[in-house]
Amino acid sequence: MPAKKFQKMINPVAALLLAAVGSSHATAASCVDSDGDGWGWDGNASCLVERVPPIDPTDESIFDDIPCIDSDGDGWGWQQPYAGVGLSCKVSNSEPTPIPEMVTVRAGCFDMGSPESEPLRTEQEGPQFNVCVNEFAISSHEVTFAQYDAYAIATNNRLPDDDGYGRGNRPVINVVWSEAVSYARWLSSQTGQTYRLPTEAEWEYAARAGTTTPFHTGDFITSDQANFQALQSYNGSPVGVFRNETLPVGSFPPNAFGLHDMHGNAMEWTCSAFVGDYRSPAAPQQCDSTSTGRRSLRGGSWSGVARNIRSAWRNSLSVNFRNRSIGFRVVKQ
Repeated sequence: MPAKKFQKMINPVAALLLAAVGSSHATAASCVDSDGDGWGWDGNASCLVERVPPIDPTDESIFDDIPCIDSDGDGWGWQQPYAGVGLSCKVSNSEPTPIPEMVTVRAGCFDMGSPESEPLRTEQEGPQFNVCVNEFAISSHEVTFAQYDAYAIATNNRLPDDDGYGRGNRPVINVVWSEAVSYARWLSSQTGQTYRLPTEAEWEYAARAGTTTPFHTGDFITSDQANFQALQSYNGSPVGVFRNETLPVGSFPPNAFGLHDMHGNAMEWTCSAFVGDYRSPAAPQQCDSTSTGRRSLRGGSWSGVARNIRSAWRNSLSVNFRNRSIGFRVVKQ
């Protein structure tokens, strides 16, 4: 059925009438029903249109396939298969909650950060240290406008600006950290599963997908492999194009774990508090649930040069910072 039944509300007088008269009350020829509500006019008085066989008003199957009409937009409606027989109903949501596609990443260990030999690395990417992560699932793409807008509309929250790049299947941008966290909590409430932002360690492990090079593509990356500002060469890589906007998620091949856009497109919030280097390695491996301070962002964006989209690259921004380069993806526990 198109709507869920909650409470039967049948007019008892009409029910007795239907049960008593069945098909003998009026004939279709003499009782003209001009509006299809089950009641008509026989030239002298109102009449009940004939039903064959007689109606059993206690049989709920008569409501099958009867639409739930919500006349005032409050989410509740009325199903009326015959005159005098009706049922209150809850209007069903015809658009299911858009759930990000998730990819399971197996548990493993890796060296987090960049080696001192990596071109254009920064001190905040070291010293490298070995990290082991448990199995988790992470969204195969950045959260899209279509997915985020469903949350914002359902919860009466602001719709973020797309800066003219387009919505739909493009990564959501212009979201502050708390909005990304709220989206994950809402998604959890809609699905009964636990979603959150990734830790820094989870993000880098997923981005590397078993590689130890600056990019999951190797020592080089081109604008045919990611969306970034490719007008400058990195470590001898070929110069490419600068698109100056986000692109629909999944526009480029995924890494070995099946994840798209881990380099470029939209810079991604993590749940980890930012620390200046890895001499205190606990922070990148855990979530900070406080609503103040700075968080780590990873992956770079459409506006970043190749150096700033490397797997080890890190950025730090206030939780209240909003920008057209910033989006996020989610993890499911």
